[in-house]
Amino acid sequence: MSSHPVAQALAALGKEKFSHLLIPKDFHETAGLGVEGYIKGDHIKIGSYNFIQSQKNKGSNNNSNNFDEKIMGIMRKNQTQGKMISFININNKNVGIIIFSDKIRKGVNSMMQYLRGQKIKQTVMLTGDSQDNAKSIANLAKIDNYKYNLMPEDKVFEINRLKNQYKNIVMVGDGINDAPSLTSATTGIAMGAKGTAISAEAADIVILVDDITKVSEIIQISKSTIKIAKGSIIIGLGTSFLLMVVASFGFIPPSIGALLQEALDVGVILNALRAR
Repeated sequence: MSSHPVAQALAALGKEKFSHLLIPKDFHETAGLGVEGYIKGDHIKIGSYNFIQSQKNKGSNNNSNNFDEKIMGIMRKNQTQGKMISFININNKNVGIIIFSDKIRKGVNSMMQYLRGQKIKQTVMLTGDSQDNAKSIANLAKIDNYKYNLMPEDKVFEINRLKNQYKNIVMVGDGINDAPSLTSATTGIAMGAKGTAISAEAADIVILVDDITKVSEIIQISKSTIKIAKGSIIIGLGTSFLLMVVASFGFIPPSIGALLQEALDVGVILNALRAR
């Protein structure tokens, strides 16, 4: 916990007021937009600007969902700084906002540098965040392109579009909204340590530690495995063909040929063990 006196005061206030959280009734989530439910009879909604506006005047005949200029000013200022805004609405009245700021994962920059060195044709970030926030994170992480304000089905559309453009698509994700995209990609990689169970189930590969640089290791292992597999196939088939030609002229007795074949199989297996 921070030693800053203001942070300590806020923590103490939060503990006093919210030490026993109430369970909301009729709670449900609108995927990628927001949540709503009832607490002590009050209808509470928390979500994006579009979510609150889409619920405008639901069950009410007033215009209390309108945002005053002060709130809109705060929203515009923070969005241009790459921050996210969630709005709090109680009984169809806007009462406050929550400001979030993304921080890129440790190791993202080194991973992106490695990917560029591997001649990856394009890196794309797919996010449900606003354009300003997406642009800020993409610039920090040095990602080639970004798509913003995406719903889960929009991410799937983008993955399929990229699959039509490129031969293989690798998708890395950890959230519920990423699960359909992980399934649609050629190879889906889930961050399983702090990610959701559904994204882990949808992925082909699950990273069990919260370390994004493991994606670089996965690519290294994959390339090494393919190289070894191709080498084993060429050496195994080539040597077998050569021995069969020699044996066809009667230079290798059947018993010796069988032993040579077994030795060749063992050699191929031992060579395959290098793929790790």
